[in-house]
Amino acid sequence: MSMKDTLFQGPNLGSLFEIVLERSFEAILITDAEPENHKILYANDKFCQMTGYTREELYGKNPRILQGKRTSRRVIERLKAALASASPFIGATFNYNKLGEVYPVQWNVYPVLDEHQQPQYFVSIQQDLSELRNSLARLKSSSASFRHFLSELKSQGQSDSEQYRVAHQGLVENSKVLSRYVNRTVTEKKETEEFFDFDSNIQKASEHKPAKRAISAEHYIASIGEDNPSINELVGLAHSLASVIELESLTDISMSRRKELISDIQEIANALFFLEEFMDVSVALSELAVAMYHNVEKEYDIIISEAIKGLVIDLDTWISEVFVARSADNVHMLDDSIVGSCGQILVFCRIDDNEEEDDDELW
Repeated sequence: MSMKDTLFQGPNLGSLFEIVLERSFEAILITDAEPENHKILYANDKFCQMTGYTREELYGKNPRILQGKRTSRRVIERLKAALASASPFIGATFNYNKLGEVYPVQWNVYPVLDEHQQPQYFVSIQQDLSELRNSLARLKSSSASFRHFLSELKSQGQSDSEQYRVAHQGLVENSKVLSRYVNRTVTEKKETEEFFDFDSNIQKASEHKPAKRAISAEHYIASIGEDNPSINELVGLAHSLASVIELESLTDISMSRRKELISDIQEIANALFFLEEFMDVSVALSELAVAMYHNVEKEYDIIISEAIKGLVIDLDTWISEVFVARSADNVHMLDDSIVGSCGQILVFCRIDDNEEEDDDELW
C-alpha cells in the first residue's frame, strides 16, 4: 500500500482534510450537488476573510449571495452548465463581499463523484485577483512604454543601439514578472488540487464538458466596450505575431528572437487575463510562456517549431477575426485549439527535458 493510500484510508482522514483546508493559501468552498440549490456546506478561514462572512452566515446559503451587478451573466451561465454536467470549471468575474464591496475573483470548481460517477459535492478553489490585477495594470503600462520606445528606435534605424538593447531587456524582464504573477495563481491552485486528487474525476467529467455559449465578435466587443484597453493591446501584439508566420521555420531563430516570441505570448495572456470570457486561454498561454522561458536557451527542434507556428497562426487568426475585423460568428471558435496547442507544446518541452536528463545520466 502506498503512502497516499495509507493517508486517504486511515482513521485520521477527517483531521487531515481539516488541516489542509484550514491551512490552504486558497479560499475553499464546498457545496452539495443538489440541482438549483448547491448549498454551502463548508468554507475555510481564507474564504471567510475574502468575503467578510462568518461560517455561520454562509452555511446553508447558495453562493449567489456573493453575486451582484458586475457579476458576468455569461460566466454564471457557463458555471451552471458545468455544474449540470458535473464538469470542472475555470472562470473569473466580480463578486461582492459582505460590505457590498466588489472584488475580482477566479474560480476553479471541481465535482466530487460517488461510486456511480454522480456528483456528490463541488469543491471551489477561489482567489481574490485584486492585488494581481493592480500589479498587472502597472506592469502592462510600463511594457507599453517600452514597446513604443522600441518602435521609435526601429523606425530611426537604431535597432542595434545600446538604447534598443536596454529597452528590449526591460520589456523581457517585465514579461517575466508578469508571468510570475499570473502563474502564481496556477501554481498555488495546483498544490491544493494535487492533494484532493481531482485528476481522475476531471478526466471523466471532461468527456461531457459543456461548450461555451457562442457569441459573435460584434456583440462581444459591444459588451466589453470599444475602448477596452485589452483590445488595442491584442491588436498591437497581432502585428508582432505576423512576422513569425512569415518565417519558413523557427528552428534557427536566435535566442533574442525566441525571447521576443515568448514575450508576445505572455503579453497576449496578460491582456486576456482582463477579459473574463477567456480566462482559460490566458492561463494556458501563460503556463506555456513559463515553460518556454525555462527552455529559452535551447533551439527549437522541428516538432516544437511546427507546433509553435501552428499556435501562432491560430492566435493571429483569432485576434484578427475577433478583435480587428470583428467578423467572427463565435469568439470561442479557436479556444479549444489554442488551449490544446499549448498543452501539446508543453508535453514536447517536457519530453525534450527528460531526454536531456537521460543523456546526462549516460555520462
